[in-house]
Formats: sequence, structure tokens, C-alpha cells
Amino acid sequence: MNAHPVWSAESVDYLWQWVSTMRGSRGQLPAAREWLEKALARDSEPEIAAHLGEVLWAAGEKTRAEMVWRAGLAEAAPEDLPGLKATVLRVSGLKL
Repeated sequence: MNAHPVWSAESVDYLWQWVSTMRGSRGQLPAAREWLEKALARDSEPEIAAHLGEVLWAAGEKTRAEMVWRAGLAEAAPEDLPGLKATVLRVSGLKL
């Protein structure tokens, strides 16, 4: 995890709201993926990894989603693990 996060919690929440809107619009899943991949490249925030994994899973890229989630878990602070694991379980049924 970066010592100086690029994304604040509010920024991540805003980004996820935008991504959710994009996912709800037909054909916008690639745009949501692109934004989340850029965000994750700038900051290995577990919340971003959780949401990118969701988008990848929804796009049928299950192996890639699992890789992103596992990397997020490896980078996550102990206090962030329950939230990331809950997202993975809710979206995929996987217990990582």
C-alpha cells in the first residue's frame, strides 16, 4: 500500500458510485474497468481492488478478478481485510 494514498475514501466512494452508474448503463462496463484499472495503478487501495474485481467478475473475467482480489488482500492492512473478503464472497462466493 502506498504511504501517501492518491485517493481519499471520499474519492473512492465517488469513483464507485460512478462505476456503478456505468455498470447500469448498457455497454459501459469497459469504461468502468478502465477507470478502476487506472485508479489501482496509482494506488493499491484495497477498496479499489475490490471494485475492480467486481467489474472483472461481471465481465466474465473471473480468473483476472480473483488475481486482483488476491493482490488486494496481500496489500491490505489488517483492518481492511474483512471488507475486501466480504466483497469477494458477496460477488463470487469465493472465500479467499
